[in-house]
Amino acid sequence: MREALLSEHEHQPLAFVGSYTQDRGVHGLVELIRDSAAVDLGVYREKTQEDAFKYLREQIEGLGIFSLLAGNLGSHHTNLSTEVFRGFAIADSIAPFVVINDQDAKTAWPVTLLHEIAHLWLGATGISGSLAERRVEQFCDKVASEFLMSEAELRDEFSYETLGDFYTSVDAISYFANERNVSSSLVAFRLLSREAITQATFNDLSKHFYERWRAAQERQKQKAKATSGGPSYYVMKRLRNGSALVDTSERLMRSGELSTTQAAAILGVRPLKVGNMFSQPRLA
Repeated sequence: MREALLSEHEHQPLAFVGSYTQDRGVHGLVELIRDSAAVDLGVYREKTQEDAFKYLREQIEGLGIFSLLAGNLGSHHTNLSTEVFRGFAIADSIAPFVVINDQDAKTAWPVTLLHEIAHLWLGATGISGSLAERRVEQFCDKVASEFLMSEAELRDEFSYETLGDFYTSVDAISYFANERNVSSSLVAFRLLSREAITQATFNDLSKHFYERWRAAQERQKQKAKATSGGPSYYVMKRLRNGSALVDTSERLMRSGELSTTQAAAILGVRPLKVGNMFSQPRLA
């Protein structure tokens, strides 16, 4: 993809890749990403969970970033857990990529996307040295979290009185998270960070939210088994590749910069199926 884009003489490097440094602060990068991608947090929050991620992804892709959903090595037999990776970024100024592990909870996808976008702004591909790596990861975590819910919101919403006992805390956190299309576990972690809850309470909440997510996943699987039909292979493949990668591959193939075989390799399909991929509508 990089070589194909470079062959287009009018294609320019993306100036934002590697343009930011950590010493400029978390809030500065949050505002830069939000303004550059024209993300309206009000629009994001009023949508369903899936549509909110779709909106955020489209805005981010509008910057010239390719975003992929990939959680295996080609089949469900090779699924990679989030212990292997949640996401990663390739901070290339010509063809920057972000990959999100779609085996993770969907509520975690927006956070992972924004975390990896922060990596692009830092130009942080391939950092060596454990201490430097931890600092970058922590910084990107803070950017993603603050982007979706500010510290001021948490301070105004939660107090020791608000949280109360365990199940009152579960209800309060779940409501706050659902209103903002973020994961309950992320809200709990932010509360732990500001010492509004103890480590023991956080552990109990995390376990509860994880078990609730697993139960919801199992219900969806059972529902899917009982329901025939659903999106086609090509529609789902387009969803995982992202509109930016599919549309750019189609444009470059039609201009002769990519062969059918090259486009197939980029999109992860057989050459004979590339045309079918391009003809499919976007998944609503």
